[in-house]
Amino acid sequence: MSLRDSLADQLKLALKLLTLQVFWYFSIKNGKEIQYPIIAFVLYIIDVIVFRPKSFGRYFTFSIFLVLIGLAMDKTFSSLGHLVWENTFYPNQLLSVWIIFPCYYALFYDRFKTSIFLPFVIGAFFGPFAYVSGGKISEVIHTKNDPVSLLTMGFTWG
Repeated sequence: MSLRDSLADQLKLALKLLTLQVFWYFSIKNGKEIQYPIIAFVLYIIDVIVFRPKSFGRYFTFSIFLVLIGLAMDKTFSSLGHLVWENTFYPNQLLSVWIIFPCYYALFYDRFKTSIFLPFVIGAFFGPFAYVSGGKISEVIHTKNDPVSLLTMGFTWG
């Protein structure tokens, strides 16, 4: 791989992360409407086209599995009182974020697949951090910031 190709790949990766982070912010802040999950799915498809997973079938199956785990995790946090949202079965804001989450996770997994401890620590810290920061910018989703809630979310994410 030439230096030019390497730089182009790094630029694509940086643009991907920036796009996903900006979408996360706007989705959590304003994403009550149905178009946000649709936009998330379009971003997911663009990610698949641009970054071409080795096996689309396996990646798509993994993505569905990861989204379902995320939805179940949020519903569990909600039933335990750690995560609260308006009177709806499940908020579009969180659905949108979970739809694009496999795009992040694939990068994370590739980077840390040889280590068990470091991904646990990163997940245990940044999982609750994402919920708490999202709860601060969202008008719909609220997170309890007590030690039990944070430890439960941290252990689950780790």
